Amino acid sequence: MIGKMKSSIIINTCNRAEHLKRLLPGLLHLVDVEMEIVVVNGPSTDDSLSVLDQYAAQIKVAHCPVMNLSVSRNIGIAAASGDVLVFIDDDAVPGSGLWLKRYVDAFESDPQLGGAAGSVLAYDSNDYEYTGGATTAYAFQRFDSLDANAPSPDGRPWIERGQGCNCAFRRSALAAIGGYDERFRFWLDETDVFFRLHQAGFTYRFLMENPVRHYPTRTQFKMGLPPDKWATITRSDTCFSLKNSDDLLPLRLFNTLRFAPNKYYCRIIRDYTKRGLLSFAERLALRRHWMQGLLAGLYLGLFTRRRTTTFDPAPMSFKMAANPNPAAKRCIALLTTDIPSHPGCGGIGRYTFDLAKGLHHLGHEVHILCRDTRPLHHESLDFFIHGISEEEIGRWNPMSSHPELNHNLCYGLAIQHRLDRLALAGISFDIIHATNWNAEALAVIQAGKTPVSLTLVTSLAADVVEMQWNYDDEKRACIATDHWQVLHAAQLCAPTRGVLESYRTLMNIPEERLAEVAIVPLGIVPRQMTEPIKSGPFKTLLFVGRCERRKGIHVLLEILPDLLEKHPDWQCILIGNDTIPDTDGQPFKDRFQKTCPPHLAARVTFKGVCTEEEMHRAYQQCDLFVAPSLFESFGLIYLEAMQYGKAVVGCVTGGVPEVVRDGIDGLLTPPGDAPALLNALNRLMTDDAERGHMGRAGRERVLSEFTHTHMAERFLAAYEKILFAPIPTS
Repeated sequence: MIGKMKSSIIINTCNRAEHLKRLLPGLLHLVDVEMEIVVVNGPSTDDSLSVLDQYAAQIKVAHCPVMNLSVSRNIGIAAASGDVLVFIDDDAVPGSGLWLKRYVDAFESDPQLGGAAGSVLAYDSNDYEYTGGATTAYAFQRFDSLDANAPSPDGRPWIERGQGCNCAFRRSALAAIGGYDERFRFWLDETDVFFRLHQAGFTYRFLMENPVRHYPTRTQFKMGLPPDKWATITRSDTCFSLKNSDDLLPLRLFNTLRFAPNKYYCRIIRDYTKRGLLSFAERLALRRHWMQGLLAGLYLGLFTRRRTTTFDPAPMSFKMAANPNPAAKRCIALLTTDIPSHPGCGGIGRYTFDLAKGLHHLGHEVHILCRDTRPLHHESLDFFIHGISEEEIGRWNPMSSHPELNHNLCYGLAIQHRLDRLALAGISFDIIHATNWNAEALAVIQAGKTPVSLTLVTSLAADVVEMQWNYDDEKRACIATDHWQVLHAAQLCAPTRGVLESYRTLMNIPEERLAEVAIVPLGIVPRQMTEPIKSGPFKTLLFVGRCERRKGIHVLLEILPDLLEKHPDWQCILIGNDTIPDTDGQPFKDRFQKTCPPHLAARVTFKGVCTEEEMHRAYQQCDLFVAPSLFESFGLIYLEAMQYGKAVVGCVTGGVPEVVRDGIDGLLTPPGDAPALLNALNRLMTDDAERGHMGRAGRERVLSEFTHTHMAERFLAAYEKILFAPIPTS
C-alpha cells in the first residue's frame, strides 16, 4: 500500500562511477513508494556523467562545483520535491526493498518527526558499523545505541543522531532550519542537522530494522584517513562546539579548548602511540594537523555566521523513478565458474555476469553462483553473488580415477549443496541458468528440483578436434557427461545456429532434441565510447583470447612478420593466457619469439592475462581487432571491440557470421586460411576510411541488437516457455 507522502532519495557523489553503477539499478527495486532519485555530482573526473546519462529518464541530476559535502547536500535538497528526503551514500546499498517505505511510514505516523536514521551493516557481513548514536553540545560522540542515563564527558545531555549514509528528514523540517551548515565540509555535518532539529522541537526515530550495507573504500592509511583530513575533523568538531552549546561565550570558549584534547582524534593518536604504531615524526605531523584544525574551527565558530540556505517553498516538479515492475518477478540463479572481477575471466563468465545485470535491470532477483573466496556479496539490492570456495569443492570426490571429470563434478556437487542450503534459508528459484561447459549444472539437472535452462557453447567434442587433443578415456567420459546433460536439461538455448552443427555431427545429439533449441543471441553491457588516448607512434592491431590453437593464434602468428614488414607504422598487442602449450608442449608465444626477426618482434607485445579494465582500455585504444578463431559458438570478443567503434576481422565459423556481418562490421575469412587472413588484415590496415565506416556500423549494431538488456529480454522469453512445464526426469 503506497502512502500519501512522496519521497526523494538524494545521492551525493564525486568520482564514484563504479559505485553508481551498483547503487542506481538497486534503488529501482525499491517497492511500495512513490519516489524520485536526485544525484548531485561533484567535480568528477571519471565517467560518472556517462553513467548518469544512462539513467537520464529516471533521475534528476544536479551539479556541485566544490568538494564540500554540505554544499552538495543543500543542492540536493533544493532539487528534491519529495515530502521525505532520504540520504544514502554512493557506496551503500539498501538492505531491503522496503527500506524507503519504512522511512515514509515513520514520517506518516508522526507529524512531529523531523529526522530518522537506520542502522549500517559493514560490507557483506552481519556486523554492524552503526547501531545508533548520539552527540552532546560539545561534540562528544556515542557510536552505539543510546542509554539515556549514561553520563556524558561534558555533563550535557545526549542528543540522538543518525549517520549520513542512511538517514531521512521531513523536507519542511530541513527547510525550517536552513538545511546543512556549509561550513562543515564533512564530519558532523549530519550531526549538526540532527542537533538543530532537536533544538527546533522536532522528534527523532532510529530504525534498527532498516539498514543499508556500506562499502567504503578500504583505506591504506594507518588511522583510516589521510593525515590532513584529521585537520578538517578537528575544524568541524571545534566549530560544532562553539555554535551548539548554550553556555555564555567565555565559558563556551573555555570548555571547547578544555575538551579538545579528549576528543576522538586525540584519543586515537594516544592509542596508536601507546601501541607503537606511530613514529615521532608522524605524531608531530598529526599534532600539527590537529592544531591547524583547532585554529580554523575557532575562527569559524567565533567570527562567522552559519552558512545555511533558504529553500524555495515551491520545490521543483516531482520526477517519478519507476520500478521496472515486471509482470511476474522471477528469482533466477546463474551458474558460472568465473566473473569479470576474477583474473582471466573468459567469455562464459563475462556473458553470465552481463546477463545477470540485464535481468536485474528488468526488475528480477538475480543470484550468481561462482568460485570465490567470499561466501556472499551483495552486488546490489536483489542482486547477489554466492562464492563457492575450494574448501567446499574439495569435500566431494566422486570420480578420483578421472581427474578432469572429477574436478568438474566436484564443483557441480558443491553448487547443488549450496542451492540446498539457500532453499533451507527460504530462497526459492524459479529457474537456473547454466552453460554446458564443464558440466556445472550436471548435479542440479540430476536433482530435478528446479528447471535448468542450459545454454550450449563450444562443446568439448569440438575442442578436442580443433585443439588436436588425444581422444582418451578422460575426454570420452567428459563428453559423455556433456551428452547426458544436453539430453536431460529442461531447456536448451544456443547463442547462434552455427554452434549446433558440432552437437549434431560430433556429439550425436538427436535431431528432434536440437529442433527444440531456442536461439538466444548474447549481449554485453555497453561502455561509453570516448576518444582513445594514443600512447605511442604506432597504430595497433589487437588480439584478445587464449593463445591456443582453437583461437587461431597459430594462423595469426604465422602471418604477423609479413604483415608488420608491410606496415612499419603498426604494432600488434595480444591479450590472454599465453602460457598454454601446443601439441608439442611449447607455448605459441615462445615459438614465435624464437623465430620472428628481432626488429619485428619488438613491435609484438604479449600482455598475458589482464584485468577487465586493462582489456577494455586496449579495445578502446586499438585501431583494428582480429580474432581468427577456428570455432566460436558466438564470439563476445567481437562485440566488445565493436562497441568502441572498431572494425573486426574473424572467420566464417560457428556463430561468428551471425555476429559480424562480412563487409559491413568487418571482414570474415575461412578458418585456418593464412593467405586470406593476411589479405583481409592488409586491406583494413591500409584503408583508414573503411575501418572507420565498419567501426561505426558495428557500434550501431551492438547498441541496437546486442546489449545486456536485449539479451535478458530474449532469455526471459525463453524461460517463460518452461517455467510451468514438468521437469524432465532422469
